[in-house]
Amino acid sequence: MPLVMPRPDPVPSAKRPTGSVVFKDADDLWDTFERYKHWCRTDGVREVGSKGRRVPTPMTPHGMAAFCGCGHQTVMRAAKRPDLAETWETISADIFAELIGGGLLKQYDPQIVARVTGLSERSVVETVEPPAAPEYDYSRLTTEELATLTELLDRCKIDG
Repeated sequence: MPLVMPRPDPVPSAKRPTGSVVFKDADDLWDTFERYKHWCRTDGVREVGSKGRRVPTPMTPHGMAAFCGCGHQTVMRAAKRPDLAETWETISADIFAELIGGGLLKQYDPQIVARVTGLSERSVVETVEPPAAPEYDYSRLTTEELATLTELLDRCKIDG
């Protein structure tokens, strides 16, 4: 009979907020971000690769929402409040600077960092319709003018 280890009971961290997130003010949002940053650098360290390299959990807006125990949209809605908008911009800039720095130092996968931060190259292919040929009323031309025009068009014709 194989040995089965019991699954450990999840112990909620006293530092993590729980339930629905309502930031009282900008200081509360900033304090939550500081706790999230500290968690990423200490408790969120993971061993990766065959050599067991220790890498901190990368900070992302989605990760902060998970840290707060809510969905990403909940944090984004709260961040749109006028009293929190400036603080959230600073937090977003800090998160993206951390991601880009980690990608440049190869601490994180640079290709994934480029996708997460929106820095990946995207090409847009647009099809432009050629302008329609103008409509002409040849009935206004005399027979001589029409013959001259036909002769000129035959000279300009491209053999395909």
